[in-house]
Amino acid sequence: MSAKVLMPVFNEIDYDGRVQRAAEALGQSFDVTVCSIQSSHPYQNSLFRTKLWNRPSGLRKLHVVLFSLWFILTSIRSRPGVIYAHDYFMAFPGWIAARLTGSLYVYDAHELIIPDQGEELGKRQRFFFYLEKWVVHRADKVIAANEERARIMKEFYKLTTSPLVVRNIPPAAKQIIKQTAVEEDFAFKEREPDHNEPDFKLVYQGDMSLERGLLKFLLAFKHLPSRYKLFLIGGGTDLPRIKELVLAEGLQESVHILGKVTRDKLQSMLPSFDLGIISYPYKGLNNIYCAPNKLYEYTQAGLAVIATDQPPLKHYIEYYNLGAVVAVDADQPAAVSVKIARAIEQIAENLSVYQSNLGRFVEEHNWENEREKLIGEFNKFNLGRTNLEKKQRTG
Repeated sequence: MSAKVLMPVFNEIDYDGRVQRAAEALGQSFDVTVCSIQSSHPYQNSLFRTKLWNRPSGLRKLHVVLFSLWFILTSIRSRPGVIYAHDYFMAFPGWIAARLTGSLYVYDAHELIIPDQGEELGKRQRFFFYLEKWVVHRADKVIAANEERARIMKEFYKLTTSPLVVRNIPPAAKQIIKQTAVEEDFAFKEREPDHNEPDFKLVYQGDMSLERGLLKFLLAFKHLPSRYKLFLIGGGTDLPRIKELVLAEGLQESVHILGKVTRDKLQSMLPSFDLGIISYPYKGLNNIYCAPNKLYEYTQAGLAVIATDQPPLKHYIEYYNLGAVVAVDADQPAAVSVKIARAIEQIAENLSVYQSNLGRFVEEHNWENEREKLIGEFNKFNLGRTNLEKKQRTG
């Protein structure tokens, strides 16, 4: 019988690609169950099971506490060999559950919540930071999303060993819907041509947050010819404000909001575009040392990339010549928008050059490598022997 692995995440599994990938990888060798929040989109996966918590309509500030208690009780009933907790919300509840059940404990730090020098954390963030600081010294394995974050965690928390790096690389899409079908579904067909050049389509997918610097990219379309089109995929608290800005700036013909889509549909849509946008703010180590799956999703789909110039993005985009990075932190939005517009035009003029570099990047940075690292680490636990020892202790 396969060893049990219980994976809590305070999120809806439908939209959490990192949890999905980890559960699928381990589900081929272990009995994996993901404990997550119930959503309006039923999710099923043949490689692992799910236990879903029904979020109450009230008591919103207590949701994470209620979910944690539900998960701990689920753990006691399940008696897993490993508890593999995802993100800082589940760092401490996961450790408590592991202590109560005698399970091995793995903590996957989706984000970097360590404060930057001189940065003041809010009460909520500071609370979860101290819980993580406690947990990382007591976990059997800590996982980080890139090399930079692993280095910072090791140095700041004074860990004896560096966290295992499992990057946010999605598997390549298994099936691509024909471009015409996607265009009809989401209504972004070419307009009637009044020039000799086809539309050049850009896409931004992810959290619709103006704090990420998205406004600068929107305003760039005031400085671009009409054939340049931007499509926004995703949801977020700033989406109503973004819709207002598109109208106020007269960008209705250039900027199109497609809304939130499932991960499977997103993979099918991306090959219809030419250029992918990645934008992060410069406040906080989590943003400065970002670990976006967008970089891999775009390149796997054949898109060039334009991004803000955080160190991880700058390294990959410039080393592999995948597109352009634009420094946007120190400039005024209007000046930055002109700079972004010129970079977009330059990429469009040399698109075939950037596309020719994508194959090498995708080949060298693939999910199979990350998957093998994760499975190899779990195999080191010798879970068959661990489960036998647990039975002897509790029998």
